[in-house]
Amino acid sequence: FHYRFNPKLKVTPARNFYKQGIIEFSPQFLKLPFPIRVFILCHEIGHSFYHDEEKADIFATKLYLDKGYNMSMAINSLTDVLNYNSGNNKKRIKKLFNILSNKND
Repeated sequence: FHYRFNPKLKVTPARNFYKQGIIEFSPQFLKLPFPIRVFILCHEIGHSFYHDEEKADIFATKLYLDKGYNMSMAINSLTDVLNYNSGNNKKRIKKLFNILSNKND
C-alpha cells in the first residue's frame, strides 16, 4: 500500500482506494493515539478484501490482535472514532463486541 496524507479530508480519519493501492489519511488521523491509528489502518487494509464496514472491522480486529494489541483497544478504537448516535455505527460496535465476547468462551 501507498499511504498519502490529504489535508482536505474531513469526513473520516482514513479511506482506502483499493484499486489504486492507496490509503489516504487526514489531519484528524494524526491527532489520534497510536494504537487507534494502527486499528484504523488495519480496517482500511480490510477494505481491500471486504467492501462492507462490519467485515472490515472483523478483519481489522484479527490483524490488530495478531499484532499484540488487546480486545478492549479494538473496541475503543471504534467507540473513540465512530459517531455512536448513528444506528449503523452502533450496530458495528455491538457486533464486534459480541464477536470478541464469544471469543473467550
